[in-house]
Amino acid sequence: MNYTNNLKDLRKKAGYTQEELAKKIGISKRTLAYWEKGENSIKADKAEQLAKLFGVSIGVLLGYRNENDSLGFRLWSLRNQKGIKLEKAASDLKLSVDELKLIEQTDNAELGDALAKDFAKYYNVSVSYLMGYSDKKEPYYSDEILLDNGSGGVSSLSFERHNDLQKEYSKQIRKDFINFLRSYDFVISDNEIKALLEQISNLNISTLAHTDHERVIQQTNPKKYLIENGYKELGDLFQSNKGIDNFYKEKGYDPESTL
Repeated sequence: MNYTNNLKDLRKKAGYTQEELAKKIGISKRTLAYWEKGENSIKADKAEQLAKLFGVSIGVLLGYRNENDSLGFRLWSLRNQKGIKLEKAASDLKLSVDELKLIEQTDNAELGDALAKDFAKYYNVSVSYLMGYSDKKEPYYSDEILLDNGSGGVSSLSFERHNDLQKEYSKQIRKDFINFLRSYDFVISDNEIKALLEQISNLNISTLAHTDHERVIQQTNPKKYLIENGYKELGDLFQSNKGIDNFYKEKGYDPESTL
């Protein structure tokens, strides 16, 4: 019979060798190896000792719960990934050592909005990731707003995130444009590259800022109108979001639910 557990992962995250951990809890290295392989079940008293040592619940240790559905384990993992000692994290977060230890050992810890933001900021992850509403591990955004506790396929909105993604998208456009120039051996200055990209942006009739946008949008069939009036090559792309949607998808975001 195979006994699945998280012992090996927890040991590695805590920085123990098999020999060190076996000695610490008073068993043989061979016994520990059997437990990690799932060939034997972990004895109840040792499971309790190991869970306490790693700062997780017994359920997490034995594989009944994982990082995605255990808030305490996720907090423990974030702290250990950054190499922060329990005492320092507790002090920085203005918690007692016992309070932080209890939170990390509780699967469904109740943090409250303020403390959740404190943890997210401290570990530089989004609140939605910290709380397990999103699998996307992204940096902390101070203006993040959670939506329905992550239900309905949308976890949160953030203008800061939106601005960061827009900046990345602009950089990607510039990179692709330079690659296009290189592929045909065009040699122009950096300032000329910048000027051309700005001019292309200003000429884009899909944008609200274009002087003819309002006139085109009022047509019965804007795309057909453009194709028949000088936009034969690109008129069918009027108001298309394919480019930025694909960029969002490559970054791991759902374009339909990301601000």
